[in-house]
Amino acid sequence: MLKEFCRPDSDIDEYPAEFLKRFVIPEIDGERRKIVASYLGPDSWNNWGDGHTIAGQFQDRVEEYGINLSKASTDREGGWQLIYRMLKSGELVICGDTCPELVKAIPTRLHDPKKPGDIIKTPGDHYDDVVDGFRYAIYSFVTAGDVQKPVKIRYAEAMRNCDPTTAWLKHAATLEELRREEEPTFYSRNASRLRHMTNRRINKSTPGFWPRG
Repeated sequence: MLKEFCRPDSDIDEYPAEFLKRFVIPEIDGERRKIVASYLGPDSWNNWGDGHTIAGQFQDRVEEYGINLSKASTDREGGWQLIYRMLKSGELVICGDTCPELVKAIPTRLHDPKKPGDIIKTPGDHYDDVVDGFRYAIYSFVTAGDVQKPVKIRYAEAMRNCDPTTAWLKHAATLEELRREEEPTFYSRNASRLRHMTNRRINKSTPGFWPRG
């Protein structure tokens, strides 16, 4: 978890603008950050009688940047169990210097004795909203079936829990599958060169693998 933005008093104009300013518009190595998935809590999709939803208004303000909002998963127990396992295994790491509110919020949460695997919901509590946003993002992204995840993440997921022999056998097949997914159709006299550049980018974005022993 690299970065957070927590401002409970922001309105429907301020929050999307700040979201774009912090996470989308800044360039990295001359390129704008690519957002592959964005989620809003289920309440944001409710129609409160005026014909508008928070999600709809938010979408109107970010759509020009290629961002499509999705409804976050409401599976609280599944979400917290997944996050617990990922934190315990080290698969999920929270950067304390850039996510100070989340670091403060997590220790304040208590297990719900009536719902094994869940934590007590505290309406109106700022830290409750912070950890809910955290759960929405992690669980919705990990369990999503319609998100085109970055190559590095898809490669890591394919290699997960493989013994060295199986990983070696899957390595080439996984790279080829990712290459077919990523490779565009070229209609150009320079198609061969462009295809070579695409293959180099995919190979560069996936970790090297060497069998042991």
